[in-house]
Amino acid sequence: MDNAFSSLSLSAAMALPKQVVLVPLVRIVNFMGIHDTLWAVILPLIGWPFGVFLRKQFSENIPTELLESAKSMDVVRFVFSERSFPIVKPGFCSSLQSFYLHQYME
Repeated sequence: MDNAFSSLSLSAAMALPKQVVLVPLVRIVNFMGIHDTLWAVILPLIGWPFGVFLRKQFSENIPTELLESAKSMDVVRFVFSERSFPIVKPGFCSSLQSFYLHQYME
């Protein structure tokens, strides 16, 4: 149920145009106090629905056996950095590429 709800909410968020999200985004950036910095451009794009969806799809390719063995051995940080990140690295790279192209085209 939770996975279906998150997929549906991400799909609905991707259907929204950027102009709908612009005013709340400006308010959040002003509240954080980063309105005149480079972080005001970078941070909102990290949580943009397409990037979240892309990273979610790539992270679902991690074998559950790998994550279960990490939980049982209590070495989650090691397993993520040494074993899981190479699996999802293409997703992160394509996400960064889409962020760059998005900013370049504007």
